Amino acid sequence: MAPIVFCFVVHHPWPLRAYTTFDRSGRYFDESAARAWCRSSIEGHHLPIANELLALIAKAPTRFGASYLISGVCLEQLQAFCPQMIDALRKLHDTGCIDFVAESYHHSFALGSDQDEFCEQVALHRELLHELFGTTPRVFCPTDRVLSSPAVAIAQATNHAGFLCQSCDNTRSLHAETTNRDNAGESSLAIFEGESQLDRLVCGSLYTSDGARTTHLEEKLASAASRRPSNDPLVVMLDSPTAEEKTARSMPSSHGAASPVQLMAETSALADAIVFKSAGMCLALPLTTTSCGADSPDIQVPPAVGGNRLQIDAADAILKLGAAARESGSDALLACWRRLQCADYLAAMGDQPTKSSLPQELSKKIGNYDYYIRAMNIVEDLARRCKQLADSSR
Repeated sequence: MAPIVFCFVVHHPWPLRAYTTFDRSGRYFDESAARAWCRSSIEGHHLPIANELLALIAKAPTRFGASYLISGVCLEQLQAFCPQMIDALRKLHDTGCIDFVAESYHHSFALGSDQDEFCEQVALHRELLHELFGTTPRVFCPTDRVLSSPAVAIAQATNHAGFLCQSCDNTRSLHAETTNRDNAGESSLAIFEGESQLDRLVCGSLYTSDGARTTHLEEKLASAASRRPSNDPLVVMLDSPTAEEKTARSMPSSHGAASPVQLMAETSALADAIVFKSAGMCLALPLTTTSCGADSPDIQVPPAVGGNRLQIDAADAILKLGAAARESGSDALLACWRRLQCADYLAAMGDQPTKSSLPQELSKKIGNYDYYIRAMNIVEDLARRCKQLADSSR
Protein backbone atom coordinates (compact mmCIF):
# COMPACT_ATOMS: atom_id res chain seq x y z
CA MET A 1 0.00 0.00 0.00
CA ALA A 2 1.21 3.50 -0.77
CA PRO A 3 2.47 5.50 2.22
CA ILE A 4 0.35 8.41 3.43
CA VAL A 5 1.94 11.82 3.92
CA PHE A 6 0.22 14.55 5.91
CA CYS A 7 1.24 17.96 4.59
CA PHE A 8 0.37 20.68 7.09
CA VAL A 9 -0.34 23.96 5.29
CA VAL A 10 0.39 27.01 7.46
CA HIS A 11 -0.16 30.36 5.78
CA HIS A 12 -1.33 33.82 6.81
CA PRO A 13 -0.57 37.11 5.08
CA TRP A 14 -0.12 40.27 7.08
CA PRO A 15 -3.67 41.65 7.63
CA LEU A 16 -4.22 45.02 5.99
CA ARG A 17 -5.02 48.03 8.15
CA ALA A 18 -8.11 50.10 7.46
CA TYR A 19 -5.98 52.52 5.45
CA THR A 20 -7.76 55.60 4.14
CA THR A 21 -6.85 57.99 1.35
CA PHE A 22 -5.95 60.59 4.00
CA ASP A 23 -3.56 58.30 5.87
CA ARG A 24 0.15 59.05 5.44
CA SER A 25 1.57 56.90 8.23
CA GLY A 26 3.02 54.19 6.00
CA ARG A 27 1.76 51.57 8.47
CA TYR A 28 -0.05 49.31 6.05
CA PHE A 29 -0.29 46.09 8.04
CA ASP A 30 -2.18 45.30 11.24
CA GLU A 31 0.24 43.75 13.72
CA SER A 32 -2.40 43.36 16.43
CA ALA A 33 -4.55 41.27 14.08
CA ALA A 34 -1.51 39.16 13.16
CA ARG A 35 -0.76 38.62 16.86
CA ALA A 36 -4.37 37.56 17.46
CA TRP A 37 -4.16 35.07 14.59
CA CYS A 38 -1.03 33.56 16.11
CA ARG A 39 -2.84 33.08 19.42
CA SER A 40 -5.87 31.53 17.75
CA SER A 41 -4.50 29.38 14.94
CA ILE A 42 -0.90 28.73 15.97
CA GLU A 43 -1.09 28.40 19.75
CA GLY A 44 -4.58 26.89 19.56
CA HIS A 45 -4.04 24.47 16.70
CA HIS A 46 -0.67 24.12 14.94
CA LEU A 47 1.56 24.22 18.03
CA PRO A 48 -0.34 21.44 19.87
CA ILE A 49 -0.24 19.32 16.70
CA ALA A 50 3.52 19.91 16.37
CA ASN A 51 4.03 18.79 19.97
CA GLU A 52 1.82 15.72 19.42
CA LEU A 53 3.81 14.88 16.32
CA LEU A 54 7.08 15.18 18.25
CA ALA A 55 5.80 12.70 20.83
CA LEU A 56 4.57 10.32 18.13
CA ILE A 57 7.88 10.40 16.26
CA ALA A 58 9.78 9.75 19.50
CA LYS A 59 7.80 6.52 19.93
CA ALA A 60 8.11 5.31 16.32
CA PRO A 61 10.72 7.35 14.39
CA THR A 62 10.81 4.93 11.45
CA ARG A 63 7.06 5.02 10.89
CA PHE A 64 5.79 8.56 11.27
CA GLY A 65 6.61 11.74 9.46
CA ALA A 66 4.98 14.75 7.80
CA SER A 67 5.66 17.73 5.59
CA TYR A 68 5.12 21.41 6.27
CA LEU A 69 4.18 23.98 3.64
CA ILE A 70 4.70 27.33 5.36
CA SER A 71 4.87 30.62 3.50
CA GLY A 72 7.68 33.05 4.23
CA VAL A 73 5.26 35.79 5.24
CA CYS A 74 3.75 33.41 7.80
CA LEU A 75 7.19 32.54 9.15
CA GLU A 76 7.77 36.28 9.64
CA GLN A 77 4.73 36.46 11.91
CA LEU A 78 5.75 33.34 13.81
CA GLN A 79 9.17 34.85 14.47
CA ALA A 80 7.56 38.04 15.76
CA PHE A 81 4.60 36.71 17.75
CA CYS A 82 4.99 32.96 18.29
CA PRO A 83 8.68 31.98 18.48
CA GLN A 84 7.73 28.79 20.33
CA MET A 85 6.27 27.47 17.05
CA ILE A 86 9.60 28.12 15.34
CA ASP A 87 11.32 26.17 18.14
CA ALA A 88 8.85 23.28 17.72
CA LEU A 89 9.48 23.18 13.97
CA ARG A 90 13.25 23.10 14.59
CA LYS A 91 12.82 20.14 16.94
CA LEU A 92 10.65 18.38 14.37
CA HIS A 93 13.19 18.96 11.63
CA ASP A 94 16.00 17.70 13.86
CA THR A 95 14.21 14.34 14.15
CA GLY A 96 14.81 13.76 10.43
CA CYS A 97 11.14 12.86 10.02
CA ILE A 98 9.91 16.25 8.83
CA ASP A 99 10.61 18.08 5.61
CA PHE A 100 9.58 21.50 4.32
CA VAL A 101 8.01 22.32 0.96
CA ALA A 102 9.09 25.40 -0.97
CA GLU A 103 6.79 28.06 -2.37
CA SER A 104 6.92 31.78 -3.15
CA TYR A 105 7.83 33.81 -0.07
CA HIS A 106 4.67 35.94 -0.06
CA HIS A 107 2.30 33.38 -1.64
CA SER A 108 2.50 35.61 -4.71
CA PHE A 109 0.07 35.81 -7.63
CA ALA A 110 2.85 37.12 -9.93
CA LEU A 111 3.63 33.79 -11.62
CA GLY A 112 1.65 34.57 -14.77
CA SER A 113 2.85 38.17 -15.10
CA ASP A 114 6.35 38.53 -13.65
CA GLN A 115 8.18 35.22 -13.56
CA ASP A 116 11.50 36.84 -12.61
CA GLU A 117 9.91 38.31 -9.50
CA PHE A 118 8.22 35.01 -8.70
CA CYS A 119 11.57 33.20 -8.98
CA GLU A 120 13.15 35.75 -6.63
CA GLN A 121 10.43 35.06 -4.07
CA VAL A 122 10.98 31.30 -4.34
CA ALA A 123 14.70 31.91 -3.73
CA LEU A 124 13.91 34.15 -0.73
CA HIS A 125 11.70 31.44 0.75
CA ARG A 126 14.43 28.82 0.35
CA GLU A 127 16.93 31.17 2.01
CA LEU A 128 14.62 31.72 4.98
CA LEU A 129 14.05 27.98 5.46
CA HIS A 130 17.81 27.44 5.40
CA GLU A 131 18.37 30.28 7.86
CA LEU A 132 15.74 29.08 10.34
CA PHE A 133 16.02 25.30 10.02
CA GLY A 134 19.23 24.59 8.12
CA THR A 135 17.36 22.83 5.33
CA THR A 136 16.97 23.22 1.58
CA PRO A 137 13.57 22.00 0.33
CA ARG A 138 13.53 19.59 -2.59
CA VAL A 139 9.82 19.82 -3.40
CA PHE A 140 8.07 22.95 -4.71
CA CYS A 141 4.38 23.90 -4.46
CA PRO A 142 3.06 26.82 -6.53
CA THR A 143 0.67 29.42 -5.21
CA ASP A 144 -2.78 27.92 -4.60
CA ARG A 145 -1.39 24.52 -5.72
CA VAL A 146 -2.05 25.28 -9.37
CA LEU A 147 -0.37 22.98 -11.90
CA SER A 148 0.84 24.85 -14.98
CA SER A 149 3.72 24.69 -17.41
CA PRO A 150 5.21 28.01 -16.16
CA ALA A 151 5.13 26.73 -12.57
CA VAL A 152 6.83 23.48 -13.58
CA ALA A 153 9.48 25.50 -15.45
CA ILE A 154 10.14 27.61 -12.34
CA ALA A 155 10.43 24.51 -10.17
CA GLN A 156 13.14 23.26 -12.50
CA ALA A 157 14.85 26.65 -12.79
CA THR A 158 15.09 26.83 -8.99
CA ASN A 159 16.59 23.32 -8.79
CA HIS A 160 13.70 21.46 -7.17
CA ALA A 161 13.34 17.73 -7.70
CA GLY A 162 9.62 17.45 -6.93
CA PHE A 163 6.42 19.37 -7.63
CA LEU A 164 3.40 19.29 -5.31
CA CYS A 165 0.05 20.31 -6.77
CA GLN A 166 -3.66 19.81 -6.39
CA SER A 167 -4.90 16.42 -7.54
CA CYS A 168 -7.04 16.71 -10.68
CA ASP A 169 -7.73 15.00 -13.99
CA ASN A 170 -4.79 16.79 -15.59
CA THR A 171 -2.25 15.44 -13.14
CA ARG A 172 -3.70 11.97 -13.44
CA SER A 173 -3.45 12.14 -17.24
CA LEU A 174 0.11 13.37 -16.86
CA HIS A 175 0.94 10.34 -14.71
CA ALA A 176 -0.67 8.07 -17.29
CA GLU A 177 1.65 9.39 -20.00
CA THR A 178 4.71 9.41 -17.76
CA THR A 179 7.77 7.28 -18.30
CA ASN A 180 11.04 7.15 -16.42
CA ARG A 181 13.70 9.03 -18.35
CA ASP A 182 17.35 8.73 -17.49
CA ASN A 183 18.86 10.24 -20.62
CA ALA A 184 21.67 12.66 -19.88
CA GLY A 185 20.63 16.28 -19.99
CA GLU A 186 16.92 15.56 -19.91
CA SER A 187 15.02 17.51 -17.29
CA SER A 188 12.56 15.52 -15.22
CA LEU A 189 10.44 16.26 -12.18
CA ALA A 190 8.59 14.11 -9.68
CA ILE A 191 4.91 15.09 -9.55
CA PHE A 192 3.05 14.74 -6.22
CA GLU A 193 -0.74 14.97 -6.16
CA GLY A 194 -2.12 16.62 -3.05
CA GLU A 195 -5.57 15.43 -1.96
CA SER A 196 -7.27 18.33 -0.20
CA GLN A 197 -10.74 16.76 -0.45
CA LEU A 198 -9.61 14.31 2.24
CA ASP A 199 -8.92 17.28 4.54
CA ARG A 200 -12.43 17.35 5.98
CA LEU A 201 -12.45 13.58 6.42
CA VAL A 202 -9.14 13.60 8.26
CA CYS A 203 -10.26 16.46 10.47
CA GLY A 204 -13.68 14.96 11.06
CA SER A 205 -14.93 12.94 13.95
CA LEU A 206 -13.32 9.63 14.86
CA TYR A 207 -16.16 8.82 17.24
CA THR A 208 -19.93 8.66 17.10
CA SER A 209 -22.05 10.76 19.43
CA ASP A 210 -22.24 7.89 21.94
CA GLY A 211 -18.45 7.53 22.03
CA ALA A 212 -18.21 4.45 19.80
CA ARG A 213 -15.07 4.19 17.66
CA THR A 214 -15.61 4.47 13.90
CA THR A 215 -13.43 3.19 11.07
CA HIS A 216 -14.90 5.43 8.38
CA LEU A 217 -11.82 7.64 8.10
CA GLU A 218 -9.36 4.78 8.11
CA GLU A 219 -11.33 3.10 5.34
CA LYS A 220 -11.32 6.29 3.25
CA LEU A 221 -7.59 6.81 3.72
CA ALA A 222 -6.74 3.16 3.08
CA SER A 223 -8.94 3.11 -0.03
CA ALA A 224 -7.33 6.25 -1.44
CA ALA A 225 -3.83 4.95 -0.70
CA SER A 226 -4.54 1.56 -2.26
CA ARG A 227 -5.32 3.21 -5.60
CA ARG A 228 -1.83 4.72 -5.79
CA PRO A 229 1.30 3.02 -7.13
CA SER A 230 3.18 1.39 -4.27
CA ASN A 231 5.96 3.99 -4.26
CA ASP A 232 3.72 7.01 -4.87
CA PRO A 233 2.55 8.57 -1.57
CA LEU A 234 -0.95 9.81 -0.90
CA VAL A 235 -0.40 13.43 0.15
CA VAL A 236 -3.20 14.74 2.37
CA MET A 237 -2.99 18.53 2.51
CA LEU A 238 -4.29 19.90 5.81
CA ASP A 239 -5.16 23.59 5.90
CA SER A 240 -5.80 25.64 9.01
CA PRO A 241 -9.22 24.83 10.51
CA THR A 242 -12.31 26.98 10.17
CA ALA A 243 -13.96 28.48 13.25
CA GLU A 244 -16.49 25.63 13.25
CA GLU A 245 -13.72 23.02 13.14
CA LYS A 246 -11.89 24.74 15.99
CA THR A 247 -15.06 24.50 18.08
CA ALA A 248 -15.45 20.80 17.29
CA ARG A 249 -11.83 20.07 18.12
CA SER A 250 -12.13 21.80 21.49
CA MET A 251 -14.62 19.12 22.58
CA PRO A 252 -13.49 15.97 24.41
CA SER A 253 -12.09 13.46 21.91
CA SER A 254 -14.73 10.88 22.89
CA HIS A 255 -17.46 13.15 21.55
CA GLY A 256 -15.74 15.51 19.13
CA ALA A 257 -13.09 15.61 16.44
CA ALA A 258 -9.60 14.24 16.76
CA SER A 259 -6.41 15.91 15.66
CA PRO A 260 -4.65 14.59 12.55
CA VAL A 261 -1.84 13.27 14.75
CA GLN A 262 -4.29 11.26 16.85
CA LEU A 263 -5.67 9.85 13.60
CA MET A 264 -2.15 8.89 12.52
CA ALA A 265 -1.54 7.00 15.76
CA GLU A 266 -4.88 5.21 15.91
CA THR A 267 -5.09 4.41 12.21
CA SER A 268 -1.57 3.02 12.20
CA ALA A 269 -2.41 0.74 15.11
CA LEU A 270 -5.49 -0.60 13.33
CA ALA A 271 -4.11 -0.88 9.81
CA ASP A 272 -0.50 -1.99 9.91
CA ALA A 273 -0.10 -1.55 6.15
CA ILE A 274 -0.55 2.21 6.42
CA VAL A 275 2.74 4.00 7.02
CA PHE A 276 2.64 7.76 7.46
CA LYS A 277 6.08 8.27 6.02
CA SER A 278 7.87 7.49 2.79
CA ALA A 279 11.30 5.91 2.82
CA GLY A 280 14.11 8.44 3.02
CA MET A 281 11.97 11.58 2.94
CA CYS A 282 8.44 12.50 3.90
CA LEU A 283 7.89 13.32 0.25
CA ALA A 284 10.08 10.55 -1.13
CA LEU A 285 12.24 11.04 -4.19
CA PRO A 286 12.69 9.82 -6.80
CA LEU A 287 9.21 8.81 -7.88
CA THR A 288 7.70 8.40 -11.29
CA THR A 289 9.06 11.33 -13.26
CA THR A 290 7.97 13.18 -16.32
CA SER A 291 9.88 15.12 -18.90
CA CYS A 292 9.14 18.82 -18.60
CA GLY A 293 10.91 20.05 -21.72
CA ALA A 294 9.62 22.24 -24.51
CA ASP A 295 7.54 19.41 -25.96
CA SER A 296 5.64 18.80 -22.73
CA PRO A 297 1.86 19.19 -22.84
CA ASP A 298 0.69 22.56 -21.54
CA ILE A 299 -1.18 21.70 -18.36
CA GLN A 300 -3.14 24.57 -16.92
CA VAL A 301 -5.58 24.41 -14.02
CA PRO A 302 -7.90 27.40 -13.49
CA PRO A 303 -6.58 29.56 -10.62
CA ALA A 304 -8.36 29.53 -7.27
CA VAL A 305 -8.69 33.30 -7.31
CA GLY A 306 -11.35 34.55 -9.69
CA GLY A 307 -11.12 37.40 -12.13
CA ASN A 308 -13.73 40.05 -11.40
CA ARG A 309 -12.97 43.68 -12.18
CA LEU A 310 -11.83 44.47 -8.64
CA GLN A 311 -9.30 41.64 -8.65
CA ILE A 312 -8.00 42.41 -12.13
CA ASP A 313 -7.64 46.12 -11.37
CA ALA A 314 -5.91 45.52 -8.03
CA ALA A 315 -3.51 42.94 -9.47
CA ASP A 316 -2.62 45.25 -12.35
CA ALA A 317 -1.97 48.20 -10.01
CA ILE A 318 0.18 46.13 -7.65
CA LEU A 319 2.31 44.61 -10.41
CA LYS A 320 2.84 47.98 -12.13
CA LEU A 321 4.18 49.34 -8.83
CA GLY A 322 7.11 46.91 -8.96
CA ALA A 323 9.38 49.10 -11.10
CA ALA A 324 8.91 52.11 -8.80
CA ALA A 325 9.52 49.98 -5.69
CA ARG A 326 12.82 48.76 -7.12
CA GLU A 327 13.88 52.21 -8.33
CA SER A 328 13.29 53.65 -4.85
CA GLY A 329 16.32 51.76 -3.58
CA SER A 330 14.50 51.08 -0.30
CA ASP A 331 14.46 47.51 0.97
CA ALA A 332 11.53 48.41 3.25
CA LEU A 333 9.37 49.71 0.40
CA LEU A 334 10.30 46.74 -1.78
CA ALA A 335 9.26 44.39 1.04
CA CYS A 336 5.92 46.23 1.37
CA TRP A 337 5.28 45.84 -2.35
CA ARG A 338 6.07 42.14 -2.20
CA ARG A 339 3.70 41.64 0.71
CA LEU A 340 0.91 43.15 -1.37
CA GLN A 341 1.38 40.40 -3.97
CA CYS A 342 -0.21 37.84 -1.67
CA ALA A 343 -2.98 36.01 -3.54
CA ASP A 344 -5.21 36.04 -0.44
CA TYR A 345 -5.76 39.78 -0.79
CA LEU A 346 -7.18 39.24 -4.26
CA ALA A 347 -9.26 36.33 -3.00
CA ALA A 348 -10.84 38.63 -0.40
CA MET A 349 -11.96 40.89 -3.27
CA GLY A 350 -13.76 38.03 -4.98
CA ASP A 351 -17.52 37.90 -5.42
CA GLN A 352 -17.62 34.84 -3.15
CA PRO A 353 -14.58 34.91 -0.85
CA THR A 354 -13.38 31.38 -0.09
CA LYS A 355 -12.19 29.78 3.14
CA SER A 356 -8.62 30.74 2.25
CA SER A 357 -9.55 34.42 1.76
CA LEU A 358 -7.73 36.41 4.30
CA PRO A 359 -8.01 37.73 6.86
CA GLN A 360 -10.99 35.46 7.48
CA GLU A 361 -12.30 37.42 10.47
CA LEU A 362 -12.09 40.65 8.48
CA SER A 363 -13.92 39.29 5.44
CA LYS A 364 -16.98 38.72 7.61
CA LYS A 365 -17.12 42.39 8.55
CA ILE A 366 -16.39 44.18 5.27
CA GLY A 367 -17.38 43.50 1.70
CA ASN A 368 -15.10 42.74 -1.22
CA TYR A 369 -15.40 46.30 -2.57
CA ASP A 370 -14.43 47.85 0.77
CA TYR A 371 -11.46 45.49 0.94
CA TYR A 372 -10.49 46.56 -2.58
CA ILE A 373 -10.61 50.25 -1.55
CA ARG A 374 -8.46 49.50 1.49
CA ALA A 375 -5.83 47.77 -0.65
CA MET A 376 -5.85 50.43 -3.36
CA ASN A 377 -5.35 53.20 -0.78
CA ILE A 378 -2.22 51.37 0.34
CA VAL A 379 -1.03 50.93 -3.25
CA GLU A 380 -1.54 54.66 -3.94
CA ASP A 381 0.34 55.71 -0.82
CA LEU A 382 3.18 53.26 -1.47
CA ALA A 383 3.52 54.59 -5.03
CA ARG A 384 3.73 58.14 -3.63
CA ARG A 385 6.46 57.17 -1.17
CA CYS A 386 8.44 55.29 -3.82
CA LYS A 387 8.32 58.31 -6.14
CA GLN A 388 9.39 60.70 -3.40
CA LEU A 389 12.37 58.54 -2.49
CA ALA A 390 13.40 58.04 -6.10
CA ASP A 391 13.16 61.80 -6.82
CA SER A 392 15.20 62.71 -3.74
CA SER A 393 18.05 60.41 -4.81
CA ARG A 394 18.45 62.01 -8.23
